[in-house]
Order: sequence, then C-alpha cells, then structure tokens
Amino acid sequence: MKKLTAFAAVPLLLLACSRSPVATVDTYIQAHNAGDADGQLALLTQDAVFTLEGVWERSGVDALKPLFQWDAALNSMYIVHDCSGDGDLVRCLVAETNDWMALAGVDSVDFVACFQISGSRIKGIHTVLTGASELKMQGIRDEILEWARKSHSTDLDFVMPGGTWSYTAESAKKWMAITAAWREATSGTGS
Repeated sequence: MKKLTAFAAVPLLLLACSRSPVATVDTYIQAHNAGDADGQLALLTQDAVFTLEGVWERSGVDALKPLFQWDAALNSMYIVHDCSGDGDLVRCLVAETNDWMALAGVDSVDFVACFQISGSRIKGIHTVLTGASELKMQGIRDEILEWARKSHSTDLDFVMPGGTWSYTAESAKKWMAITAAWREATSGTGS
C-alpha cells in the first residue's frame, strides 16, 4: 500500500514542477491571504526582488520575510480583479485591505502588481499604487504621523527608527496601537 501511495504522488509532483506562471502567482496570493509568510517565501527565488515603486525595494528572502510578516500581522488581504500572463510575466490588478487601513478609515488601496516568474518561482514583484490610492495613503499616514509626533514620539522611534519605516510584525502591532490611540483621541478626524 505504501508503494501505491508514493506512486500516486508522482503526478502531483510533476504538476507542481510544471505549474503555469499565473498558477504560481495564484498560489502566492493564496498564501498571502492566509497570512502564511513562509508559504509566500517558499514560492520565491532566493534572490527575489520586491519593489513598491517610489517607496522601497527589498532583495532576497531574508529581507522579504519581515515584510511578509508585517502583512500577516495586519491581516492583509489581496482581492484580485484581473490577472493575466504573457510568458514569464504576470500582471494583476489588485485591491488590498488590512486591519490597519480599516482602523485608519481607508477601505482599500488599488495597485498593479507585475510578477516575473523563473521556472515555477517568483523572481520579481513590482507594484505600483494607483494615483488615487497613493494620495489616500499618503494623506492618512501624514495625518497620523503629525498627531503621533506630538503624543507618541517614543513609539514612533520604534516603528520608524531613524525616520525610516520598519516593516516587521512588531512594528505592525505598534502601528495598530498608535492608530487606535489616534482614532480615540481625534475620532478619526485628525482634529
């Protein structure tokens, strides 16, 4: 019976090895939505590059792990509106929601994500926020930051050491606490 079970697994292994680029991206998005940072990392090449245009670029799985853990801590969800492949490139239109955005009063942000596939792994992810989403996020971040500088400067030092955003699970949790305090103090109006 054990031989039959092992033999039956061979087609599944072959299918996994020959997965299409769009299927690879779909599996990545499923792992993201499940808060499975390790599952996301397993789909990347060791030297994968993730870029949020105009904001940051991270290279390699070691640098990406804290970012994926940040998203998991915030219960980030991707809602894919369209995803199409052209050879080893996959382009998706995505809306993202997460607990921090909900607390800050932002329903979602929209972006285009382009995935570069190498074999059955992701070699690169390049994301671009839509103009409206970029303005929406910048506005609310600036509002919360201005408030936090006055009343939570020590917490800001933790989440933004040296003035640079720290993308870790711990920072995500601290941002949630700062944003909750901002919402309570201002009723989410910035006043």
